[in-house]
Amino acid sequence: MIQKLSISLPETLCNFMAQYQASKGLHSRSEVVAKALALLQEQSLETSYREANVEWNAALDLLAGDE
Repeated sequence: MIQKLSISLPETLCNFMAQYQASKGLHSRSEVVAKALALLQEQSLETSYREANVEWNAALDLLAGDE
């Protein structure tokens, strides 16, 4: 399902969005925003995985100390 949104951005970001759209051959500003949000989502997932790995390693270290 696609939802329409209305956003307000500073002129500098609008200019960047237009330049990015043109340089990447994207068909719409919506594509630019979708790509940016996908990157933010990926970054968030990577952070979550990294944090989970730290917890997992700490648990393994505790188990190794029990032997």
